[in-house]
Amino acid sequence: MDVPLTLVVVTHNSAGWMPALAASWRESARVVEVSNVPVVIADSGSTDGTRSEAAAAFPEARVLPLENRGFGAAANAAMATVQASWVLVCNADVTFAGDFLATALAAIAAAGDEIACIAPQLLHLDGVVQPSIGRFPAISSTLRDQFRPPMWRKYVRPQPMERTTVDWASGACLLLRRTAWAAVAGFDEKYFLYVEEVDLQRRLREVGGKVLFEPALKVTHHEPNAGRAPRREVQRYAARGMLRYFAKFGGLSAYRLLGLVSLRLTAGEALASRQKILNTPTGP
Repeated sequence: MDVPLTLVVVTHNSAGWMPALAASWRESARVVEVSNVPVVIADSGSTDGTRSEAAAAFPEARVLPLENRGFGAAANAAMATVQASWVLVCNADVTFAGDFLATALAAIAAAGDEIACIAPQLLHLDGVVQPSIGRFPAISSTLRDQFRPPMWRKYVRPQPMERTTVDWASGACLLLRRTAWAAVAGFDEKYFLYVEEVDLQRRLREVGGKVLFEPALKVTHHEPNAGRAPRREVQRYAARGMLRYFAKFGGLSAYRLLGLVSLRLTAGEALASRQKILNTPTGP
């Protein structure tokens, strides 16, 4: 069976995740009796042998050796090589339910033209639902997040449990309609890490696209950022990402103050001109 789908995996020092990812993908493909789903591995400057592990785990894959310019840039580079109608873009630290591909193909077949993105339900390793669905950021919600547990920052509570359209879903795993992605020129590559998927889904909404949350699609996400020990560098990437987001979509003045008060942005970053913020990558 030919499928209208390509798998794109974005990696960075992800060697340890490749065997489990590949095994779950193959089992999912076996259920629907397909073996010809194209795979592209977009590797962002790994130094731990990820590229050789990826080639061993996915011998059919095209491995793109890239500089580490961030998730969005790597995803764009991979998607530019793809011809399939839909692209499943994911992190390396995920594994797929056995019926994932069958459910994904059914969701694609049923999706109306307005559906630009289909988001799965993310699970923790113990099967508990992992927060993954949020509303587009506003200053009020961003301020409230400072007083919420890390796992619930950005996300709505309770999480949806039925199929529904949503503002945005975690970029750990997303099914993207390739023509919709192309219509908005893909991910904004000025984001290094964090917020790039929110930005993309906001721009998809602005041109009439919708994001569909499909809880029948199950994906285990093994290492969500909120579950890791806080790292100052990563917190700065996130804060710069939010600064860029508000510079693009409104609310910049209030976020400047929040960035300064939280000490996540330097005065030079927070008080930079809007044009400088838009011209400056959020990463190193």
